[in-house]
Amino acid sequence: MSLLFNSGTVLEGTAVAEGTSLTLYVPGGPIAYERWSIDAFDAGYGYTFENLRLDGVSYVRQIAGG
Repeated sequence: MSLLFNSGTVLEGTAVAEGTSLTLYVPGGPIAYERWSIDAFDAGYGYTFENLRLDGVSYVRQIAGG
């Protein structure tokens, strides 16, 4: 997987999901989350988004439309 930061930094690594926990193995050490989920939702007018939640923090990306 790739972590893309607004600064332009990209970290490449591996994600391991075990039940509700998720660990991202990237340079600099693992990043562990106790709870995670991914949900897609239709925003209407042909726009679809995907919502990744990591320990209560939400990251949204557009996956269709526009």
